[in-house]
Amino acid sequence: KLAAAPAAMLTPAQIMSLKGDAPFCEECARCKEGVCAV
Repeated sequence: KLAAAPAAMLTPAQIMSLKGDAPFCEECARCKEGVCAV
């Protein structure tokens, strides 16, 4: 799934949004399972 793409695939704006509102995908257990909506 594209939802499980690594942070490197995100745009700088999306990375900044993650830094301010949510943990990095690599640190999110749900993302590791491919469930995270990010």
